[in-house]
Amino acid sequence: MIRQLRSDILEAPEPFSFGGPEDREQCEHELSKAGHTTNPPLLEVWGEFGGGYLFETEELLSPLGEGWLSIVNRNAAFYKAGLPADYLVFHVGMHLSVVDRSGAMRSLDEANFKTIRTYAALDDWYADLRSEFAERYGLAGLAGETS
Repeated sequence: MIRQLRSDILEAPEPFSFGGPEDREQCEHELSKAGHTTNPPLLEVWGEFGGGYLFETEELLSPLGEGWLSIVNRNAAFYKAGLPADYLVFHVGMHLSVVDRSGAMRSLDEANFKTIRTYAALDDWYADLRSEFAERYGLAGLAGETS
């Protein structure tokens, strides 16, 4: 995901806004304090970009984010609304994106927390999200794709 995200930011920087790199150990500590396990691919993303916005409207939450970009604050609100505690929401936008305690990633309907789609890896999740916005922002094919 990081390779593709870097490529997308170079190609069209306007729809992206991030808080900047976050300390991975501090991210792990904050997640652990809140009772969550860490996800290595997400730690890598937070370590390079931090939390922020993808495609202007899609929020990438982070353990060190503030306000509504805080993964801890947002998840507390979702748990109160009925989200199962074994899910950790890391993205809010067109849908909720979560990682469960086993490390599996999925998109959920925010209205009822039902699974819309599952993903084998964070790269698959980003490719799916990106497919919704690539044409609008004039992004080329996926990095590494050949025509």
